Amino acid sequence: MMQQLDSNPEAQQFTAFIDPYLLSAARHIYQKCYEVYPEKAEQTSGVAIDRETYRGQLIFREKPVLLPWESFIPSEQLQADH
Repeated sequence: MMQQLDSNPEAQQFTAFIDPYLLSAARHIYQKCYEVYPEKAEQTSGVAIDRETYRGQLIFREKPVLLPWESFIPSEQLQADH
């Protein structure tokens, strides 16, 4: 008997490769916010960051809407060093 896998794409967990420079920039943005507003920074779902300029902003929505040139770095990866 074969077990049917869940076909819901949201139920699947993917480990995506994140550019180390993007990750570093996103962590810097998160850290600066955390220094000023620690309770607010802990509520973020991650950082949306421009892949060319490395400018980013904190995202508080569960499912962010990104521009084509942006990447999303989830908060779990931002807090790894915190």
